[in-house]
Amino acid sequence: MIDEEKNQTILVIRLSAMGDVAMTVPVLHSLKKQHPNLNIIMLTTYGNDPMFDHLPGVHLVHFDRHGKHKGLSGVFRVWWKLRRNYSIDYIADLHNVIRSRLLTALFRLTSPHMKIRHVDKERKERRKLVLLGHKKYGHPLSSSFERYRRVFESLGIRFDFDFKTIFSRKTPDLEEDMLERFGPKENKRWVGVAPFAGHRSKIYPMKRMERFLELLNQQENIEIFLFGHGNERPKINDWENKFKNVHSMPRGTYLPQELELMAHLDVMVSMDSANMHLASLVNTPVVSIWGATHRYAGFLGWGQKEENVVELPLDCRPCSIYGERHCPKGTYECMRDIDPQTIVDKVLQQLSSLN
Repeated sequence: MIDEEKNQTILVIRLSAMGDVAMTVPVLHSLKKQHPNLNIIMLTTYGNDPMFDHLPGVHLVHFDRHGKHKGLSGVFRVWWKLRRNYSIDYIADLHNVIRSRLLTALFRLTSPHMKIRHVDKERKERRKLVLLGHKKYGHPLSSSFERYRRVFESLGIRFDFDFKTIFSRKTPDLEEDMLERFGPKENKRWVGVAPFAGHRSKIYPMKRMERFLELLNQQENIEIFLFGHGNERPKINDWENKFKNVHSMPRGTYLPQELELMAHLDVMVSMDSANMHLASLVNTPVVSIWGATHRYAGFLGWGQKEENVVELPLDCRPCSIYGERHCPKGTYECMRDIDPQTIVDKVLQQLSSLN
């Protein structure tokens, strides 16, 4: 059991994509709220800092997996940095991959009495889910949040989930440039749309997405905000120019400003992607669109409702846990055959529930 009288330190490891890291935030917020004397060192990749800015007592250490921390020598450098700068009592490996296993092995060699636990990713169950499909498999796997909590419980650190938003209040102030660009909200409904994801099988086809935007734009008193960066900007700019009430993020907008805007939204429309989880961190409802992946794998956003999921009941779903596989049929019908009006209806249902 954790000694509440001492200022003990736990190293938490979660590398990988932003959405995966975002799912640690409700867990760590709940943990800190109930164990305020516990110091948390969060080892993660670059770009995730804004999700933890409002959580005191958590210190981030960056793992540069494509640069100075690449390969075995890079893992050794991270280990040496952590061992030199921190007195670590526990390690919670929430990633459980080769890198994190190597890192924890180094700690075991030098500190054999340190308590170290790894997340159970339920890999066998995931393979069965993909092999059989959600209909034959029949029930959801544990959520990522629950899998993470079990790691801490196995270390003797027990807590209940208690999280609403990363902000101290629901709607933080928007920065002046955003207020000037978008104007006051007043009596309008603000809807965010994040049309992209890391894999094709998780992206609603662009023509269908454009039709969805057209239909939603026909509704009264709705302003639409598009989220996307880099190579996604040309398409987003095209939609902004085509539709009257559609807005893109100003260039130079970064994650802190996006999180603030998401907190002002009445609903977010997202793929199974990082934006679903980012909106969840600011207590904004999400209408999520799922193709090759499935919520049964445990990746539905924090506090999100299953009735806000848009999906087709195909026997072949899921064909992938993370969406990285190409469609075995080559048709991507799991996304292609979703009617844009279905998504509009989900959005309007969510908006009507706010009245």
